[in-house]
Amino acid sequence: CFWKIRDPVEATATNEAMVSYFQRVETANKTWHSALRPGYQSDRGRVFITLGPPDEIIERPMPAGPVPFVIWLYHDYNVEIRFVDRIGFNNYELDNIGEYQSEVSRIERRKLQFLEARASECPLLAPAFND
Repeated sequence: CFWKIRDPVEATATNEAMVSYFQRVETANKTWHSALRPGYQSDRGRVFITLGPPDEIIERPMPAGPVPFVIWLYHDYNVEIRFVDRIGFNNYELDNIGEYQSEVSRIERRKLQFLEARASECPLLAPAFND
């Protein structure tokens, strides 16, 4: 029922939400993997899986400042996520983790409202929302 209540087009055999999620995981694994961890565990991978592809990317691999950086802009969320490569080797990490955490908190609140509204459709969810 986890994926069933998230299916945006119930009339089709394919669950588009599930397909999209696993495509984002696959993209993260192919694009941002390193010898240290798979792409889905990298900062850029986690943001990509959570928020999807950015609307705009600003890259400064050879910055005027101290470290290379990348900025992902999400216009719908009105948020800017900055990644910096402090140690080199294309190892970009979240620079403004507070902004990202704030956006994830907003998403979590909307998700909770979504799940509460659909708890009756999923017996496993119903106990979590019974008072």
